[in-house]
Amino acid sequence: MRRLLPVLVLLVACGDPSASPDDAAPLDGATPPVDAGPADARVVDAEVDAGPVDALVADAAPPDEGAPADASAVGPCGAGEPADAVRLEPGVEVAGQICRDRSAYYLLAVPPGHEASVVLTFQHAVGDLELSVFDAADRRPLAESTTAADVERAALPPEPEARILLIELYGFRGATGPYRLIGRTLDPATGQALAVSGRVTAIDRPLGPAGFTGEERVVPAADVEVELVRVEDGATIARGRADADGLYALEGLAQPGPHRVRARAAVRVGGLTVEVRDTDSGALYAIESPDLAAGGAVDLHAGGPSAGAAFHIADVARRALVAIDRHVEGAEAGLVYRWQAGVPWDCGSCYGRDVIRLGGGFADPDEFDDAIILHELGHWFVDHFSADDSPGGTHRDLQVPPALAYGEGVAYFFAALIDASPWIVDTFIDSIRSIDLEAVTIGGDTLPEFQGTTTGRAGGALREEIVAGILWDAHDAARPEEPFDTIGLGEAGMFAVLVDVIGAGALVDVGPRGIDLADWLNLLGCLEDPAAAQALADDRQFPWDVQGDLQCEKGQVPAPFTLVDRGGRVWLEAAAPLPPLRLRRGPKAAPTPLRCLGRCDLGPAEGDAIYIVSAPGQAWAGGAWVGPRRRASLAGGRVERGLRISPSVRSR
Repeated sequence: MRRLLPVLVLLVACGDPSASPDDAAPLDGATPPVDAGPADARVVDAEVDAGPVDALVADAAPPDEGAPADASAVGPCGAGEPADAVRLEPGVEVAGQICRDRSAYYLLAVPPGHEASVVLTFQHAVGDLELSVFDAADRRPLAESTTAADVERAALPPEPEARILLIELYGFRGATGPYRLIGRTLDPATGQALAVSGRVTAIDRPLGPAGFTGEERVVPAADVEVELVRVEDGATIARGRADADGLYALEGLAQPGPHRVRARAAVRVGGLTVEVRDTDSGALYAIESPDLAAGGAVDLHAGGPSAGAAFHIADVARRALVAIDRHVEGAEAGLVYRWQAGVPWDCGSCYGRDVIRLGGGFADPDEFDDAIILHELGHWFVDHFSADDSPGGTHRDLQVPPALAYGEGVAYFFAALIDASPWIVDTFIDSIRSIDLEAVTIGGDTLPEFQGTTTGRAGGALREEIVAGILWDAHDAARPEEPFDTIGLGEAGMFAVLVDVIGAGALVDVGPRGIDLADWLNLLGCLEDPAAAQALADDRQFPWDVQGDLQCEKGQVPAPFTLVDRGGRVWLEAAAPLPPLRLRRGPKAAPTPLRCLGRCDLGPAEGDAIYIVSAPGQAWAGGAWVGPRRRASLAGGRVERGLRISPSVRSR
């Protein structure tokens, strides 16, 4: 077996937590500052002499023709304005001092086709200094390095034209202190081929119904990003991705000096991506090898409480992406997990706007709770590829409104679908919460709330476990132990319903308003057998008459009453008793309670009258009666030669 090299855990700093890791040009500076010795102090002196440098500076048109030529021409605080920027000689280190509330500026001339490398070293404990690089011609920002290390680095790729870089050094929040700065220009053509290959692995802690088994496995870190980086400035000279077995191979042109292999907790499957970033700074988790003097075999392993957990989260999420990509053609979306060891979130774990906040607190750690990792990803899946009407909010161990119960129940079902297991296991510091969606039990016990609703009607509050359990029964194959469960849609069938029906907006709303369990049972009755769908409802004592209320064609559910003009009065007429209603005498009028057993007199059928009858929480919207004069007034304008013409009004 190939020996696993020790690795250093990195957090790749990034100011915007939602940004791609490729947007973060600077690295975290875990490497000690590189002391450029005499042998490599002038890497490209032969390429850029004083003449070309002066010509390039003139071409870039610096704002002040009298700019100092070197550091000896300025005071101890350096050039404090861009117009006074000091020209760096490539490969020659300069020393300076950042003074309070003042920047220091430098210029670096870069020949055509050359890379640029800028390295700032200092003592963070004395003063936290930062580095920014701009195009000197138009002040366009090109790179920034603002880490909490003793070194800031920027590496810029080649461009076909010559250019001048404007380098700004400054103190974070007014920090001051001494520094050393070196700028280099590197010709990629002079690089030597450097090839590395190996395997990236991570840890897994298997879970069972009783919690963690105590085993710790080494598994492939499949589909993670892998790169070969230059230590001095963090430039990426080769980038790739591990395969399904964690294997990778990289080759790039290397300049003299050490390089490292780095793997990021960032996964891509087709057009779907997942990143795992820390809570405090939004930095992307990564692991890297020791310095490499030559190419060859380099294995990386993500272990420990930080990197091991981050890569595990990425791998669990990857399994979901593989399934989504398999069933959603052309799927494209990105997701970020924000997690950090020892750091909890107020919500426990929750999802919103393509970010999952995953709990890392000591009392309730979720980083190895696969069902919780997948449950939150289930919300993201529904957000992008399916639909729900969940209002969000507290739901655990509660009977909640139908739309919320569906939103949480479908996310738990999604976790079970990806794990191919009905067990939803959540571990705490001194307890375990285990739910079996097959039997709908918690800790092996059933609860009265695991059946029915609070009102005995479909619109009553219910547990999310009822929704998840019925969806699981619709998914899994029929078994002799469950004679009521004869439906088995399987993975493909469930994805088709979630994406092609619900995601496409084709679900018929037959129960309480919004997507809920009644709609699912109605859909099952239309797709399969109404009697089989009714059996699933009856097993959980869910009060919905699938066979009696089956509606397979989408359309607005009509109100169970009509509003008619009879004898100069507006009457509400219904064939059966109605729920409590609301009556409004105009669109903006306040509602008043209305109770009708089957026929009610609403008022005079005047030409300007409006009567609106509705009822909250119903699948039907309601009904309205509008008098003829009011109807004509609402239409507005005048009709002339097939046009309804209204006067133009002044815009605000």
